[in-house]
Amino acid sequence: MSNSEQANVDLITATKVRDLLTRNGIPPRSHNTTIANVLGLSFSVVTRKMKGLIPWNLSQLQDIATHFGVPPAILLDDKGTQPAAAEMIDATLVIESRRFRCRAAISAKASSQAETDFVALQWQGEWIVTERQHAREGRLYPVDVIELRSSQPTVYAARIAVVDDSRDVAETVCEYFIEKGVNAIPYHDGASFRKALEVEDFDGYILDWMLGDQTAAELVRGIRSSENGGAPIFLLTGKISTGEASEDEIAHIVSHYNARCEEKPVRLPILFAEVARELKITQPVATAAAAS
Repeated sequence: MSNSEQANVDLITATKVRDLLTRNGIPPRSHNTTIANVLGLSFSVVTRKMKGLIPWNLSQLQDIATHFGVPPAILLDDKGTQPAAAEMIDATLVIESRRFRCRAAISAKASSQAETDFVALQWQGEWIVTERQHAREGRLYPVDVIELRSSQPTVYAARIAVVDDSRDVAETVCEYFIEKGVNAIPYHDGASFRKALEVEDFDGYILDWMLGDQTAAELVRGIRSSENGGAPIFLLTGKISTGEASEDEIAHIVSHYNARCEEKPVRLPILFAEVARELKITQPVATAAAAS
């Protein structure tokens, strides 16, 4: 296959993945983060995959299909460039009353006359593998190979940039988010953050509105024109009441660049809840904390 043909296949696959996410109610700006979480890959790698710049492998497509409870065949190229039979998929093997985590080679096509000893069916969004003679009624898929598994898959931790010229505030916010399983990286001025933005990808941004005598307006514009321009942006300010920060300017940025604004002192559980909602992060039980 030529490079151009392979690139076309990769782009078709990426489109199928996006269509699947959309059908499951996931907004476009959360597509890359969702796939990063499912596959345990970095955001930058997933971004290139979703643009058709990096090939998808079968195990990745199987993991995506399993996560959303669909046959892997729907993510494969219509021309059959990717083999569609006997995919290895995360599943649960049921033997009598016992259940085992496994990976199974499940056929892409259901069969009412399967000749294999084991078959798979989907139940409540999960693939269940059982002996053919004990299988319940439904669409049954032949299973050729079963591999028992004992380890948990790697989970991708969302990356958040925290920009605040107060080191105490930046460190406090980062420590809180890290405790919640989010990889939060502190930056203490606009210059260091701009350099990082040129080479790193982030899933979200928390910016102090006033950085020295400059506002974060240009940083917001830079984020919106970056690789992950749709990532959520949260602005923090405690200087509206003193007149140092312009309410009208903040309102303009919030309106035109789809940003949110939180006043200091920040209630960290509330800020985390807002970020978690945007990034679809499952929230642990929050504890009271504040940053001023």
